[in-house]
Amino acid sequence: MHVAVIEHLVRTNTFWDLFEGGIISCHVHLIKPEPAIYNALLEKYALDKAQTVFIDDTEVNVTAAAQLGVQTIRFENPAQCKQALKTLGVI
Repeated sequence: MHVAVIEHLVRTNTFWDLFEGGIISCHVHLIKPEPAIYNALLEKYALDKAQTVFIDDTEVNVTAAAQLGVQTIRFENPAQCKQALKTLGVI
C-alpha cells in the first residue's frame, strides 16, 4: 500500500481504534506474501505463531502465512469469516 493511501485511510476512517497493533507494508518496506512481513509482525508483538490467526482474501497470502505456522482464514464474506473464527475458538 502506498504511503499516501494509508495516510488517507487513517484520516478518513475510525476503525483503527479496534486494533492493538499492526504492520503497514509501506512503513516497513515489505509486502505480502514475503515471509519477512509476517515475521516482522510476529516479532514486533511477540506473537506465538500457533496462537495467531491471519485473515486475508488472497490465497497466496494465506498460504504464505500458513507455511510459517500461523493459523489462517481465507476471507470470503463476513459470515464465513465469523464462523471460521468460531471454529478456531477465537470468538
